[in-house]
Amino acid sequence: MKEDKEEQNFKSAADLILAGAGAIASAIPGLSAVGGMISFGQFAWLQENQVKFQKMVENEFRIIGEKLDEKIDRDAIESDEFKSLMLEIVEVAMKSSSELKRQALAKAIVNSVTIPKSKFTGKSILLRIISQMSDEEMAILQLLYEIKHDKSKYESKYEGATTSHISYKLEWNKEDTLVTCQALHQLSLVKEPYREFDTQPSGTPDDIPHGTGSMGNSGGKVYYYWRITALAEKLIKWCSDI
Repeated sequence: MKEDKEEQNFKSAADLILAGAGAIASAIPGLSAVGGMISFGQFAWLQENQVKFQKMVENEFRIIGEKLDEKIDRDAIESDEFKSLMLEIVEVAMKSSSELKRQALAKAIVNSVTIPKSKFTGKSILLRIISQMSDEEMAILQLLYEIKHDKSKYESKYEGATTSHISYKLEWNKEDTLVTCQALHQLSLVKEPYREFDTQPSGTPDDIPHGTGSMGNSGGKVYYYWRITALAEKLIKWCSDI
């Protein structure tokens, strides 16, 4: 009986969100034009992405389980803000080649209609940002969030990480890491790097993303620490279970 109740709650909430998915998709310019603005192959790809995304959203509702009925924010679901947001999210999810982005957007939809994250302001701003992000940017942002908050795994007096440390953790070359961090900075998701001068280098790998520097006659290295912004914190919370 408990499982039946959970499934009933899930279907009730999921229907409220997903019943109009087909109508939303057909309302997006170009998605209903087979042989017009897009080719048949592209149309099939968009439809496939829509199905994938719908399953992701359904799965996110199931994860909430028995608490779904009490967490659902029905005022948020019925609001014009959410209807507009839903249309925009579906369009981004369908046009993206990134499974990682679709998964984040599925969580964002559920969080937008479940308490307490349904009360978040600026959701359109968050969506605009994530729609521009690459998988690489998302990976670095997640790592920097963990470095700041998971003290059991990471120790950083600056609550951030150098280019070399990020490259080591993600197994990337430093040039790719640097370019991605700079792109995150342009999106206002990471702060201007904090600089630290080390006058007695220990012989560890070069942690310098922008070059070397010196202090007086002693020589040394300049370490740049990348740290996430308040905007990045909010974006991650909206698109995850955090």
